[in-house]
Amino acid sequence: MPKVIITAGGTIEKIDAARSITNNSTGHLALEIAKALTTRHPAPQSCHCVPKCCHCGLDPQSHPFDIIYIKGKTDQTPNFCEVVEIESAKDLDAAITKICTTQKIHAIIHAMAVSDYRVKNADFSAKISSDADELTLTLEKIPKTIANLRKLAPNALIIGFKLTSNLTKEQTLDKAHALLQKNHCNFVLANDTSNLTKEGHVGYLVDTNKNFTTHIGKANIAHAISQEVKKCLT
Repeated sequence: MPKVIITAGGTIEKIDAARSITNNSTGHLALEIAKALTTRHPAPQSCHCVPKCCHCGLDPQSHPFDIIYIKGKTDQTPNFCEVVEIESAKDLDAAITKICTTQKIHAIIHAMAVSDYRVKNADFSAKISSDADELTLTLEKIPKTIANLRKLAPNALIIGFKLTSNLTKEQTLDKAHALLQKNHCNFVLANDTSNLTKEGHVGYLVDTNKNFTTHIGKANIAHAISQEVKKCLT
């Protein structure tokens, strides 16, 4: 059974023993992708003898993929696949490295919003006093997780994600394809903050030739990604 890593949600970078830096990622799209990858043989609705996953309503034995779901501490936990909980970007890198060096991984869907910066020389053993009127923190750049994925899984299907901010469609596609080429991905799912609204969620699935398909709504985006994974691995 093909093994698929899905990273979901956001990371947390500690400032001190009580405070941290995080982001607004909910992990909902990654969860939709996991559900979409576990839909092959739906159990009959009238059958009560086969245990079903509470999220997807399927017999666990019918899942076509063995999913390893790496999630942030505050993100929703699926109960139909293996779950690895992490906190920081460093934790994420360690988890992926351990998995890829001990198991054969066939695909990596890197949907997690990983922190770009962490506090330099942070002291996690105590809480910084709140008496000061001003506080200056120095942030240092965190190495990109996606940059190591091809090295860790040379033959895997790798799907990255690129979020831009207030760019045109063409500029967003350019950024996505550049990320794909730089990190040797097979696909990149691109979207822009201007298209992330309550009314809709627009995503562009970009391939190595810069061809793309447009999908509206998280369920449709997840379905498109799952179809590409299924075409490549089954």
